[in-house]
Amino acid sequence: MTELPNKAVVATATTAFSSLRSGRFFPAVPHFYWNWQQAASNSKEQFANSPDLNSELTNTIIGALDAHTLMSTQASNSPSIQKGLKNILLDHAKLWEALRGNLEK
Repeated sequence: MTELPNKAVVATATTAFSSLRSGRFFPAVPHFYWNWQQAASNSKEQFANSPDLNSELTNTIIGALDAHTLMSTQASNSPSIQKGLKNILLDHAKLWEALRGNLEK
């Protein structure tokens, strides 16, 4: 009988996979909320020339790098996280089926 991975690991990996697949980028949310307000209040040119836009973009990139580095470190050091991710890719995301479908075309 196959041992199931820790439920918390599966929930975390499922959330991460869902976020990646949907295009959501959690570290970007706080930074780009300000930009949403600015975009609503200014023309595209004013928005593009805002002195805060570059620093907000840089903060978002750094936040994403930090988050991905932490997640990668945790995953590389944890067999249970790796098992959970593999389970999600094979059983829920249908990775094997998707790759087979591409090979058959």
